[in-house]
Amino acid sequence: MQSPLPAPYSLHARATAPLENMSSCSERDKKLLPLQLACLPLKRQNFYGVFKFAAGRWAQICDGNPLNSVRGCDKYGCGYYGAPRNGRKHLAVDVKCQDGSGVYAPFSGLIVRRIKPFGNNNAIDDGILLREVKSGSCIKLAFIRPLRSRGWIRKGSKIGVMLPMQSVYPDISSHVRIQNCDYSNPTGNL
Repeated sequence: MQSPLPAPYSLHARATAPLENMSSCSERDKKLLPLQLACLPLKRQNFYGVFKFAAGRWAQICDGNPLNSVRGCDKYGCGYYGAPRNGRKHLAVDVKCQDGSGVYAPFSGLIVRRIKPFGNNNAIDDGILLREVKSGSCIKLAFIRPLRSRGWIRKGSKIGVMLPMQSVYPDISSHVRIQNCDYSNPTGNL
């Protein structure tokens, strides 16, 4: 069976390629990933000043939010990419999602690993890193309890449940945080 990926991204080529040539991989990813599938180089297109990854338009991310609407502003800040946050820019997008709602894969690809966005083990310190294999785009979905922490997923399939954000940040607009691994703006894919 022929690989659906172009020649330089074929499974055999990626399995036999030296790890030091995989510049988009962290050292941790190089050790954890079978065949280094999540180490594909990122391809992006400039779309009116917003970088849009080749993964294309994403599926609905959260139950009750079919348009992937971005969180507005509240006493904790705003959810759009580039919003001011404690003297820095918010380099992610917050997609509205009610506590306990189902969370779905925005694209088909690979769950690389579990992430801890805060590293403090609070009630919402959980998420996953996803890689879209054909384009190599990589995102982190934070504040979800994943159904599993590795393996292949299909666009639109359930991958987790929104964690209880209200228990940590009362009166915030509950949301899933979506961050491109290279910190570029993911808004164009929503």
